Amino acid sequence: MMSKIVYSLDLIRKREGEPDFHLYVGIAPISDLKPHEEIIEDYLEKLSSTIKKCKFLKNPIIVDLNSNVILDGMHRWHALKRMGFKYIGVCYVDYKDPRVKLRRWFRFLKGNVDIDLLIKELKKLMKQGVLEGEWIKVAEVKGLEKGGIMISGYGEMFLPEFDEREKLLHYRSLDSVIEHLSKKFGLKLEYRPDVDLPVAQQLLKEYSVIVATPALSKNEVVETALAGLVYPPKTTRHEVPARPMFMNFPLSLLRKMDMDLPTLNEYLKKLLRYKNVLYIHSGLEIEREYREDIILFWESRWSQ
Repeated sequence: MMSKIVYSLDLIRKREGEPDFHLYVGIAPISDLKPHEEIIEDYLEKLSSTIKKCKFLKNPIIVDLNSNVILDGMHRWHALKRMGFKYIGVCYVDYKDPRVKLRRWFRFLKGNVDIDLLIKELKKLMKQGVLEGEWIKVAEVKGLEKGGIMISGYGEMFLPEFDEREKLLHYRSLDSVIEHLSKKFGLKLEYRPDVDLPVAQQLLKEYSVIVATPALSKNEVVETALAGLVYPPKTTRHEVPARPMFMNFPLSLLRKMDMDLPTLNEYLKKLLRYKNVLYIHSGLEIEREYREDIILFWESRWSQ
């Protein structure tokens, strides 16, 4: 694996005595990498069109160095794979490092809805066996680790019950429930980063329903991907200490069929020598908000 990596970034220590966090960027064969989530078709089509127009892959996907599991960048991987590319730009990280954070995406349903009808529909789904769990007074709920369904203006919260070994099935069942509710009651689905219980309660002033998805472990993510299985779209949200951006991998380089991987990576290394590298602390907004620090590869410069 290490022979494929052409550029290493050692991040500034965050705390005294903390070891450097390493990012390794380069080019990897698409067929070597393993997704752990499905994609959203509409978004994939838009992304594919954008990639074709700009003729670059702007940002590398984030990949676990040890397992080759894709942590972030599922849509970019699928887009290039469907377009027939052999290679893709990657940033390898050590997923076992505790500084790589595994978080969640919650489901938020927005729109006016009759609470009584919504509760009635959820209880019907429970009788049908689509949902399993119980209703608990919100004041008695201690946290959202196992997930749950919160409803605006209702004093109870639905807490799911499921076998930990069948968490993937629960995720699929949960997404089918969300799709059913959004269609039946005309609610708009939004994905937002996970929040704690007090913040979720505040957000119920803006949303009709908040679905907190169950927390996953890193082992569950890797084991699922290595088994050839995938979670629904927007299941995990990974944060790394810093994220390389605007590396601009030329598509002409990624589609090379007649060049071996070491040669491709050597060529990439030469391209990167003419980039200005800027380290930007968290809070940057480029298409979305990034909570991580950003390592920005900005504009080419002539060597002196």
